[in-house]
Amino acid sequence: MSLQTELEHKPKAAAAAKGIDEDVDTLKSDFKTLKEDVSSLMASLGKFTSHKASEGADKTRDMAKSASDTAVDAKETVENKIRTNPLMAVGIAAGVGAAVALLSRR
Repeated sequence: MSLQTELEHKPKAAAAAKGIDEDVDTLKSDFKTLKEDVSSLMASLGKFTSHKASEGADKTRDMAKSASDTAVDAKETVENKIRTNPLMAVGIAAGVGAAVALLSRR
């Protein structure tokens, strides 16, 4: 290749190399932005799941408290019925016992 031909190709090669460098820099910037966006998304997702888990725990606690209150109320109702009608309570207990005995024989 002649000297003049080499000199003509060098600016083109330099321009192409400069274009490639600019593209690489743009890609680096895009990847950095993408990394920041993914980090932000993960942080938001973590906060969201933590909030939902807390809501679920609160709801579970409320349901357990309600079930406990209902059980205590039922126990007190049964105790009051037994105190007001002790003979009926004994009769019911005997009937349930006899029914269980009959069912367990089969």
